[in-house]
Amino acid sequence: MRKCTYPKCTLCLDNCIMNSIDFSVSPPVFRTNCVNCSLCDKLCPVGAIEVDAETKKRRTQHVINMEKCKYPKCTICIDYCPMNALDFSVSPPVSNWRCEGCDLCWVICPEGAIEITNLDTTHAAMAPKGPDPNHHFLKLLAEAEAKGKFRRLTPLDKVGWDNIVYKMKRHPRFSIEELEKD
Repeated sequence: MRKCTYPKCTLCLDNCIMNSIDFSVSPPVFRTNCVNCSLCDKLCPVGAIEVDAETKKRRTQHVINMEKCKYPKCTICIDYCPMNALDFSVSPPVSNWRCEGCDLCWVICPEGAIEITNLDTTHAAMAPKGPDPNHHFLKLLAEAEAKGKFRRLTPLDKVGWDNIVYKMKRHPRFSIEELEKD
């Protein structure tokens, strides 16, 4: 609460798909229906939401190996991070609270300096089998969708879970230059 600007800012409340944030108690709490989507954490303009250690374990963990990294000569990860989440002002550099876990930095790093320490338990765990449609999280999202609080952009059966990016060993796994040609 020392960083939070509620009631001036209500971004977390206004955008929580599960209506899980309860400011009627002090300190505010997350109700048990929270699905740990981290949207509130990502939207908070002041980084006021602190995520517990167990939740952090389930998020993609990036480590920047400075023995491989060519910063400041190379800044491709910083230049293309959609959330401006890479912080090279500290040593070692980190991906901060804004990180969405999109892994673009990992995919485009030409040196392979960005490592995902828990890839086997995060995104890659879904390839090639895809998510369990009976998973608690997916059921809660379906309920939120039925209430108009969530909108799928792609049906689960159309998601390409068998993603070549996770299998590719060369760096970069994806070339920004190739994308810019189009």
